[in-house]
Amino acid sequence: MKIRTQNMLAIVPLFLGLAVLIGALMYFVQYRELLWGLDEEATSIAVATARHMDPERVRAAETEEDWQQLMANPVQVLEWQRARRIVLMDPDLSLLFDSADDSDAARTIPLTPALHDRLHEAPYASTAILQDDDGRFLYAFSPVGDDDGMAAIVAVETDADTLGAHELRMRRDIQLIVIVTVLIGMLLAILISGIISRRIVSLTRAADAVAGGQYDQPHETAGVQEINDLSSTFNTMSSVLSEVVSKTRRAVVEAEQFRTDDDLARAFTDTFMPPVHATYHGVAVSAVHVSSHSKGHFFAVAERDDAVMVAVGEVGAKEGLTEPLTASSAAAMLQETWKVMDLKAACESWGRLFDVRATEIITWERNAENLTRGTWDAQTGSFTWDDTKWTDEPIVIHTIHEKVAHRIELYVKTFNRLSPEELTREIVLTLDKDQPGAVVVAGRAGDV
Repeated sequence: MKIRTQNMLAIVPLFLGLAVLIGALMYFVQYRELLWGLDEEATSIAVATARHMDPERVRAAETEEDWQQLMANPVQVLEWQRARRIVLMDPDLSLLFDSADDSDAARTIPLTPALHDRLHEAPYASTAILQDDDGRFLYAFSPVGDDDGMAAIVAVETDADTLGAHELRMRRDIQLIVIVTVLIGMLLAILISGIISRRIVSLTRAADAVAGGQYDQPHETAGVQEINDLSSTFNTMSSVLSEVVSKTRRAVVEAEQFRTDDDLARAFTDTFMPPVHATYHGVAVSAVHVSSHSKGHFFAVAERDDAVMVAVGEVGAKEGLTEPLTASSAAAMLQETWKVMDLKAACESWGRLFDVRATEIITWERNAENLTRGTWDAQTGSFTWDDTKWTDEPIVIHTIHEKVAHRIELYVKTFNRLSPEELTREIVLTLDKDQPGAVVVAGRAGDV
């Protein structure tokens, strides 16, 4: 199974957000349910008390004893309900009866003008929760009246502190959910880190083995997708190096008849970097070594899907067979790397790896009007990339000494109607026979 780390890491904030959302939803639903239950209980007591009271007796009552007798039954109801206080007021909101003790009686009944007006039209009305130093309370109101109008108002006070206990419990539950989710996210992060670390350690060991000359080091490509991509590139590199070394060994055996290292180097260059004359996506390409003394110079031509890359370069000066071997390896690595990776991202590491002294690269796509050209700067160890348009003149890139480079420019301007292969041949004829270097000429097939 192949896994992308960004997909796994996205699960952590997703879990956290989902936990907070579920906790908030549970809090809201349960809080509203409990509030609705308290409101229904207080309202039912207020409405029942008001409906069982005779409006005429209320109007006729004058003394405190009359109010005590009138409210005897409703007060008994409070003994088995959570309501803790019942109050009777006249329509002008003057207090007629209060079942509470002195401390509760000091608390003002929150009957607003808006609620008072509603009692003339509806059988009940309830207020919002009121909170003071004694706790939180919910109030319900109901009118006592008949066709002659409102005789009194019944108010019922209910203890709402259970809402506070509910809120505290819900906060603890949400905190527990968030903590558990964070722990799960941390475990996932540790798991992902362990998977990546093991794969990187394995890849590092395989790279050390390749550096020691063991090129047959295939690396497993299952698991994390990013490491899988790196493993595929590593396997490509190992395969290319193994093939180059195998060819080199065969060439050494076949070239035993050569007496000197220079003879062997020239034979290797001619064998493994033969001239190229071909057309790629409407662009004719010709690539050759200028002479048999070009053992440290290389050219590369590679095709990928609808894109083409051509390059010339020179590796650092070495002796004997090492110089053409390094040049051949650099060309092979550049070709294979370009097929599987972004060229600009890989070129600088490639240039430092092979101690490249000079390199020019050109890439283009099918039917494109533009091409990309890269030039290696040995002093800074980096490439400079520019985009330009195709013109009627062929494009020439080379590793020939600057003293004779102006001859090539003049020759191209004078004989720009020749095909790339003809132009390459003429350029080589104008140079000294022992002049080292590599030349690549590219021009649109319809323009040459």
